[in-house]
Amino acid sequence: MSDFLAKKLSEIDETLANAMQVVTGVVTKVSPLEIQVSDKLFLTSDFIKLTSTVKKYQLKIDGVLMTIDNSLRMGDSVLMLKQQGGQIYYILDKEYAP
Repeated sequence: MSDFLAKKLSEIDETLANAMQVVTGVVTKVSPLEIQVSDKLFLTSDFIKLTSTVKKYQLKIDGVLMTIDNSLRMGDSVLMLKQQGGQIYYILDKEYAP
């Protein structure tokens, strides 16, 4: 690989790393949704985007309608992807607690 190409790939990798950051938080309220990221940072629903992994949904298996409830609950630890600038946090999943 040429030095030029290696340098460009390194720059792209650095740009992507700066564009998104993985953070964790704890659900402190469910309605309206609020997540604590640090001692002083509490996210409200205006800054949070949910993925299907943390929602209630239904699926049909062999003709039987089943409800899967992965809704967030108070105290849930969540894994989030923070968009550059910190304006939007995408909740990717929550920590499994048996």
